[in-house]
Amino acid sequence: MRSGVWRILRTVRARWVGPPSGLDRVGFLIRHPVPLTATSFASMFTLGVSITIVGAAARNIGLRPAEIGYLVAAQNIGFLVSVATVGLLSDRYSKTLLLACGSAMLAGSVGVFYATETLWVNVIVIFLIGVTVGTYEGATDPLLLDLHPRHQHLLVNINHFFVSAGAVAITAYYLLLQMEWRRSMIQLAVSAGVLAVIHAFSRIENERPALPLRHLGRLGKQRIIGSLFLAELCALGLIVGTTGILTSFVMEQRGFDQVESKIALILFLGGIAAGRIVFIPFSRRRGVVELVPFLFALSCVLFSLFYFVELSRLPTYLLLALCGAATSPLIPIQISLAGTIFHETPGTAMGIVKVALPSGGIVVPLAISLVTEVASFQVAPLLFPTIALVGLIAFLISRREILRRVASLR
Repeated sequence: MRSGVWRILRTVRARWVGPPSGLDRVGFLIRHPVPLTATSFASMFTLGVSITIVGAAARNIGLRPAEIGYLVAAQNIGFLVSVATVGLLSDRYSKTLLLACGSAMLAGSVGVFYATETLWVNVIVIFLIGVTVGTYEGATDPLLLDLHPRHQHLLVNINHFFVSAGAVAITAYYLLLQMEWRRSMIQLAVSAGVLAVIHAFSRIENERPALPLRHLGRLGKQRIIGSLFLAELCALGLIVGTTGILTSFVMEQRGFDQVESKIALILFLGGIAAGRIVFIPFSRRRGVVELVPFLFALSCVLFSLFYFVELSRLPTYLLLALCGAATSPLIPIQISLAGTIFHETPGTAMGIVKVALPSGGIVVPLAISLVTEVASFQVAPLLFPTIALVGLIAFLISRREILRRVASLR
């Protein structure tokens, strides 16, 4: 009986963990692509939970719109520093160990978020949370490129879908908890600790070799990279800006209560998740190049309707879901395009474009805070259709060259 159980365990280990090696001193390091891919998705789910903390819990904590802007900006400054650094480190050090370090830091940071009401202390804490989730963004996509080189575009999109899933999950959970939102912080800290242990016992056998630094300077001078960077910044700015102020906006300007405002945020985030699922069939088609300007134009119209046309509850909920669905595919599409066009150095190209993600999360929340302080909260929504229009123009500048580069690869 014992020998039979042992044979079963060895079979499971060989299939899902991988064969032992000289480096596997504990005899249980995870090397199989399936569990490694699953932990990557789990990390991005945790990223989605972490970046939505401020927007989802703003009213429960009692944050003013200006304070929301400062916290979201601080989080994205940490994200910016981390995603740029980890992208470089992942070419030279183990991606799984980088993820383990990020998970351990996240466990400590979320555990003390708003344990005190002193704003500057929480700005530092949210900065550290941004650093840790930037580790996930910087390391998981290169990890998937190593694990699944033939399906990189599909896997990048699915990976970013889990960010949306995490954002929806934490918002729905806050809706259930209401004023006991601190409980979710402790649970998130425990979950991040578990991820740290899993990543610490994971390895990739054949990681990509380190790229020469000259590729970074060469790619940075490409007009396509500049266009994708600015368009990506605008796409992320639409999502982060709306996520940060949505509950406050609908409560102050549309008369929603606490529960209705959380439902509105859940539907917006649910639209983001749905949009990324809809994008999956387009992940290998040339049509994604034409899809980007269409989605930017559609986002401009939809965000204008939401912020400047007062509708009843049901149409507002539907409009929010459409806003999320129209905007969300823009982020993985443009990351994938960078990796496809610059296929000789996909990691470096994707890393440069990804720096736009935290940049958009810094610029837009600060702009909202500035407009709110100088003018009023009613004026701030003018930023959103403007941002969508800028993203459209940025992408159109290089559209022909992008089409030519994509066509030449077929």
